[in-house]
Amino acid sequence: MNQMQLQVNSFERIKHIDENGNEYWLARELMPLLEYMEWRNFLKVIRKARISFGKTYQQIGSHFVKINKKVTIATGTNKQALRPILDYKLTRRACYIIAQNGDSSKEAIALAQNYFAEQTRKREIQEDLDKFQKRLQAREKLKETEKKLSATLQEHEVRDSEIGHIRSAGDATLFGLKTRDMKKRLSVPEGKPLADHLPVISLKAKDFAAEMTTHQTVKKGLFGKDPIMNEHVHNNREIRRLLTSNGIFPEELPPEEDINKLKNKFPEKKKLPENTTYPADEHFLAMTDFSVDITGVNDREFISQLHEIIKMSPGESEMKIYYGSPDKPKMVRRKVELSQELLGFVRDYLIY
Repeated sequence: MNQMQLQVNSFERIKHIDENGNEYWLARELMPLLEYMEWRNFLKVIRKARISFGKTYQQIGSHFVKINKKVTIATGTNKQALRPILDYKLTRRACYIIAQNGDSSKEAIALAQNYFAEQTRKREIQEDLDKFQKRLQAREKLKETEKKLSATLQEHEVRDSEIGHIRSAGDATLFGLKTRDMKKRLSVPEGKPLADHLPVISLKAKDFAAEMTTHQTVKKGLFGKDPIMNEHVHNNREIRRLLTSNGIFPEELPPEEDINKLKNKFPEKKKLPENTTYPADEHFLAMTDFSVDITGVNDREFISQLHEIIKMSPGESEMKIYYGSPDKPKMVRRKVELSQELLGFVRDYLIY
């Protein structure tokens, strides 16, 4: 086992998980792994890291949490006593910043920088994916709700040309701006739906208002454009009142990236066949096409070895490789022969 792997195992061994499932490290356990023998010297590194962290990120306190631990000390009377000492609960990102501010001449510092940088980036990618999936789910739900609303309006004597007017009146009430003005504010391209650039809370607000209008139209037996428009405006007004009373003004929320562009950034994962577990070797070896996401991976040795395996194993299965910056990923296709060796390299990066 090489030095890098030994160091990785060491960082993983001292990792803790709190009651909410969040991982953290203790500074006094991290200290010797970074080749610092005295707490006072390591504390200087932590303080530098906190200053550096504050220039880039917010909420320093949630990443560097001061704690007091009690340790047993000997006394002159052959008895033992407990004495509190300062320690820090550190997030993965905090550990990375500490490593960046450590003594660069130490080999352990370089290893720590590589380890925490890679792991932090993987976590950030996962957080971005989770955020995208929640937003995509909200967007798809809104589409279904608006489709249901349109069908209900048609059944209640609203002409197709009037449905857009009703929706626009709802938007104008919810956002305090007409749809076209909201699109200008959020820099939505001409011809693109406003909803593709809205944050989750705005999507859910529009969805709830539309659901209410569908329900009330049927319940009250409303027919025609005007009474249903009045109902839709009323529902959006109530949703806006709820939001603004909690300090949320939907027209002031920043726009999100076009959700259709994000679909390319985060390709949909295919479901594995039933009764299989991930990673399913047999399933992988039988695939005719698959994707690998190595965006943000800067390990040149890993990339070089992957290229060598692909070069030496031409085949019929299509392999899509997403690489480069996670913000602007690139993609190439390669024809490969599936093997256990290839699976071993790409297992952690597979997109089914």
